[in-house]
Amino acid sequence: MKHPKTSALNAPDRLQALRDTELLDTAAEETFDRSTRLAAQILNVPVAMVSLVDDKRQFFKSCTGEIPEPWASQRGTPVSHAFCKYVVMNDSNLVVNDAREDQDLKHHPGVKSLGIIAYLGIPLKLSSGHTIGSFCTIDSQPREWTQEQIKTMEDLAASVIAEIELRVMVRELQKNYFEMRNIEMRRDELSDLMVNDLHNPLCSVTTGIELALSKCEHSKMQRQFLEAALENSQALTRMVDTILDQGQDDRGQLELKLHPVDLHRLLKESISQVQASASNKHVRLQVISPTNLPPVQADEKKMGRVLTNLLTNSIKHTPINGSVSCSIEQTRKDNKNRLQLNIRDEGSSIPQKFRNLVFDKYSQIEAGLYNFSSAGLGMPLCRVVIEGTGGDIWIESQLTKGTTYCISLPTEEASPDASV
Repeated sequence: MKHPKTSALNAPDRLQALRDTELLDTAAEETFDRSTRLAAQILNVPVAMVSLVDDKRQFFKSCTGEIPEPWASQRGTPVSHAFCKYVVMNDSNLVVNDAREDQDLKHHPGVKSLGIIAYLGIPLKLSSGHTIGSFCTIDSQPREWTQEQIKTMEDLAASVIAEIELRVMVRELQKNYFEMRNIEMRRDELSDLMVNDLHNPLCSVTTGIELALSKCEHSKMQRQFLEAALENSQALTRMVDTILDQGQDDRGQLELKLHPVDLHRLLKESISQVQASASNKHVRLQVISPTNLPPVQADEKKMGRVLTNLLTNSIKHTPINGSVSCSIEQTRKDNKNRLQLNIRDEGSSIPQKFRNLVFDKYSQIEAGLYNFSSAGLGMPLCRVVIEGTGGDIWIESQLTKGTTYCISLPTEEASPDASV
């Protein structure tokens, strides 16, 4: 036997690597027991073990076969009784045909207390270079270990160490994931606070502009400037509300308060909010809708933002002097009454394979002449709100015929509150 390097057994880095496996003092597991059973069967030995060695003891993570008490119940022995410590200290195979004939081992406590006569141990060496234990077989009779048996044990030891390292890697990934989640949560909380702080001053600016428009006499140019400022402040307010809603949705806290809503009236109000943008591009906004439509079940405030968002996107992609047409019709689905709202622009078409991506968070689409970016959160939130009301939202698009945003909403009664 090679002269053992005692310092290797007590090396702090090695001991920490062993602790990081989180295998010490854990229950037996089939994954490791399978390897020791195979070793015992293939080599025809009475005992096979996965032994983890620290500076004071060896712990049997797996043991196939019978060993004397109290070691069997304790699932380990003091390090003084362990042949496996020599595998760790020398970081090499230990092949013992008859310990009674070995000058260094014949008086070893393991010979008497564990009945170790023949021993074959293979290092359990991590990729970090630390040897944490031994995969070993024991016989109470002398025997000559063959090269084929040694190779078999090396292969089985490699599978054991692969399992250990996989577990360590998974735990490290989980740890990193939870650390990142905590960072994201703190970032989101700070972002929500900052965005929420913007809401009140924006509302004050919007109210001030509205008051100035209604109470004061202005020249045509002054009114145009004030109307543009009002539309921009309203747009910023909607963006702030959208970010806050998306944050609530990410945490599963977005609440929709459903009640009957006049969809035709809500569409008209949303059009008035984007009229200035349409006028600047000389885009006509048209509404085709029958009168006396039944109300839909929706969260009026959030549904209004959905319509404004869709109208804004349609205006953006409609060429100058083009038009955006809106229509509402009664339909039925699954024997239930619904209203379908269509908002059609005259922009470029969106290929079929990209249409669902429009509603994905942070998606970027460039297809043909149609350049869609949802780096903001408006379009994904549209889907959350619509589907949260029991509705559907989708895109229809034909080459050279523009793009249509379609929304189908239920008209039956629904519960007054819904969480998405």
